Amino acid sequence: MLQKRGLYFSVIRQYDKVLAVVVLAALLGSLFLLARSAAESTEWKRNYEKNVRNMRPTFATLTPASTSSFEMGVRSLRQPQSVRLSSTNESGLFTPQNRVWCVECMYPTPFASTVCSFCGFKQPPREGDLPGPEALDPDPEGKGIPNSWRKKYFNQPFALAENRSRWNDDADEDGFMNLMEFESGTSPRDPKDHPDWIQLVRFKEISTRQYPFVFTGVNKMPGGDMQLVLNMKGGDNRTYWVKRGEPIGKTGFIYSNCTPKVESVVVPGVGGVQKITRYEAELLRPADGKLFLLRDNEPHAKLEQDLALTLTIAGKTTEYHASTDGFLDMEGERYKVVVNLGVDDKPISVVLENLRSGKKTTVPVGAP
Repeated sequence: MLQKRGLYFSVIRQYDKVLAVVVLAALLGSLFLLARSAAESTEWKRNYEKNVRNMRPTFATLTPASTSSFEMGVRSLRQPQSVRLSSTNESGLFTPQNRVWCVECMYPTPFASTVCSFCGFKQPPREGDLPGPEALDPDPEGKGIPNSWRKKYFNQPFALAENRSRWNDDADEDGFMNLMEFESGTSPRDPKDHPDWIQLVRFKEISTRQYPFVFTGVNKMPGGDMQLVLNMKGGDNRTYWVKRGEPIGKTGFIYSNCTPKVESVVVPGVGGVQKITRYEAELLRPADGKLFLLRDNEPHAKLEQDLALTLTIAGKTTEYHASTDGFLDMEGERYKVVVNLGVDDKPISVVLENLRSGKKTTVPVGAP
């Protein structure tokens, strides 16, 4: 045991020397590994440089692309070549054509085209686009109004806000824009000379109109004739007893005829069937000559579809009403109304036909 303790104390006394030997051995090992790694790196670099020097292109060297075709195309666009045909040979592969530069893309578009054949931009009017002496007039707004028209009515050719000579101005405050006056051939400075009012009509809505009265029953008169009993609606509590051929108050209807009809109905709560007599009255509206059929005791009977239109003149809006297949009186003219309905009775188009001239006008349909 003493020998073991002596050995232990000997190691303790030589600890620093043992530690130094271990560290020195580790450093020597590191230097060896570093030297070996450096040698390998040098060898790899030498081989890489050798391989690079020995590299050869896989394909033959390509010749540079020629730009002569591109340059020729650019020159032909900037300076188009003219092809002259012999006066004795009028047919051939090439045909001469007059072209002008497009005002937008500057490509040569055909002279008579209204839009550029390259970019599709609308071209200014040229000779033949407009009638008469206005054909060669410029149109700075691109709306079709030539400067000569402005010079005629505004004593200057420019579209200015000061004198209200722009296309969307209303110089004479008659409700029509200058463009509409130009297209109709009327004067933009005379409020009495204007296009047809029908151009200012706008669609508002279509609603269901009910009868202004309820057919409650009949009184049998001597001789077999029947007298109608009608109660007014809408706060008017009057009752009318109307004979055949008499008007129904001021409603615009005339009692024309009445027909009894026997119907079989199921008795509520019993289940049995009994026969009852119902009456169907024919009512004439002299305003348009239409006949209507109204059954007794139907307080919510539908009369017709009501079309509402608006006409705005000089800031004042007037509303007009007519049946969807009737007639409309407006500004001294009478029009036949034709409404084309789509799904859910929504209007697709509204057409007004002037009974005097026969001209048909489609009224814009949409939100008012």
